[in-house]
Amino acid sequence: MHTERVTVSLPADVAAAARQVVESGGAPSVSAYVTGAVRARLARERGLAELAKLFGGPPPDETLNAVRRDFGLPPRGTGMAATAS
Repeated sequence: MHTERVTVSLPADVAAAARQVVESGGAPSVSAYVTGAVRARLARERGLAELAKLFGGPPPDETLNAVRRDFGLPPRGTGMAATAS
C-alpha cells in the first residue's frame, strides 16, 4: 500500500490519549491509530451518503437515533463526533 506523509495538529489531550493507546498495545503506532479513525469516519460518511440516497435527503434524526439505539450508541449529537470538526 502506498502511503503519504501528512502533518496534522491535534489537541494535546487527544495526542496523549492516542500515544497511550499505542503504549498499551491497542495500536502499532499513532499513525495506525489515526488511520483507523479516519477510515471509520470515511465509512460513516459513505453510509450516511447511502442513506441520503434512499431517503432522498438526510435521514430523519429519529430514524438515525433508532438505529443508534439498536447498536447501543448515544443519540446523534451527544457524543465525541458532536465536537469533531
